[in-house]
Amino acid sequence: MEVARSAGASTLAIVSYARSPVSKVAERILRVASSETGYRFEPTASRIAQLCVIDVLSVGVSLLRRDEVLTNLNRSRRAVARKRY
Repeated sequence: MEVARSAGASTLAIVSYARSPVSKVAERILRVASSETGYRFEPTASRIAQLCVIDVLSVGVSLLRRDEVLTNLNRSRRAVARKRY
């Protein structure tokens, strides 16, 4: 995060806890909290909630930068298509 900021990138941290160490260095912080059950060891609900936020953000950016995103997606598809068996 510090390297990205020093290179001029905008930084955003998606965290479950406001006191997370990354919160101290990110420009913007999104706190995404969810309740976990005692049935599983892994924090599945938290991961799904954070992935939903990432999905919403990526769709929002894609809508704002439609032409650029479509160009890059097509470029990626062409690069991957050559690698298919």
